[in-house]
Amino acid sequence: MFLDFITGGYLHKNKVFIVPKNINNQECEERPEVDKEELASISNVIQFLTKAVKAFKLYLPNNPLHKKFFDQLTLNLESHLENFGDLKLNVEQFEMKYRRHTVYRNIEVRDSLAFKLNSDGIISISFLEGIEKSEVFTFLDIIGQETPYETDDDIVT
Repeated sequence: MFLDFITGGYLHKNKVFIVPKNINNQECEERPEVDKEELASISNVIQFLTKAVKAFKLYLPNNPLHKKFFDQLTLNLESHLENFGDLKLNVEQFEMKYRRHTVYRNIEVRDSLAFKLNSDGIISISFLEGIEKSEVFTFLDIIGQETPYETDDDIVT
């Protein structure tokens, strides 16, 4: 299971790594050049990621929309990883960045994927080449859970 692999501050299962806030995020200060095609591909992945997270919140697994958004995400993610290699996103309060380029921004607390991840202590997510659909499914299942604001639980624990 995805959450069974918490070691040394890192939550991981084979090809998805999530780094909690208390780990130093070593990132260069420069804003490196990124190919426009790569940024467009990342934007597509993020778009389908947010749709899939919403679908996992709203629909049961047997609903066709649940499967549709999952399939769109995995197709775009696999294509991106094949064409550009590993994808590491740095998570801030309302933004996700790739090599210091903002690829996602949503300041609505209830809808922001970045806010949900960041408020639960996640500052970085990496998707590595060879990620399996089951790992993406488990990741979506975890971050797609609706958590009441009154609880002390977060998606890392």
